[in-house]
Amino acid sequence: MKAICPLLILGSLLLFAGCDQKPKDPVEPPKEPTATATSTKTYETVHVERAIDAYIKYPSPGNEAEVERALAELSTEIALVQNRAAKATGEQKNELEALARRLIEFQEQQALRFARAKADAKKKEEDSLSEKAREAGEKAKEAAREAGNVVREALKEAAEATEEAARRAKEKLDPGNEE
Repeated sequence: MKAICPLLILGSLLLFAGCDQKPKDPVEPPKEPTATATSTKTYETVHVERAIDAYIKYPSPGNEAEVERALAELSTEIALVQNRAAKATGEQKNELEALARRLIEFQEQQALRFARAKADAKKKEEDSLSEKAREAGEKAKEAAREAGNVVREALKEAAEATEEAARRAKEKLDPGNEE
């Protein structure tokens, strides 16, 4: 019995060690996604979307330049896919051409979205300037109104002072009218 125990332990260890090995069946490894996948999600497409989102939130010359750069990178990617499609044959060529069409369609949609965002930003800027001009006009009118009131009051005081001076002068010149 004592001699069998070490053999059982050794056999168990060999059995478990054999379980850790990978099967030796000729199984193909999973294929990596290629550029011909049906999705148009790439670094460049995500970059374009994010750059336009940033421009919509904060329309600035820097964000506008970033969108232009992202669209240019997407154009470069499209050109590369089209170049690969031109060199490919068969199904791969069809897939690459379809990808290029989807990327071009995406680019056109995003360029339109960017154009709308730029138009909206320009309108907001113009509205803001119009509002500031209207406020400045209102302030100018109020200042002119206040200045008019000050001048009117000064003229009224000057007229009263002139009348008082004329009355005193008349009293001094008219000796029979002493009170």
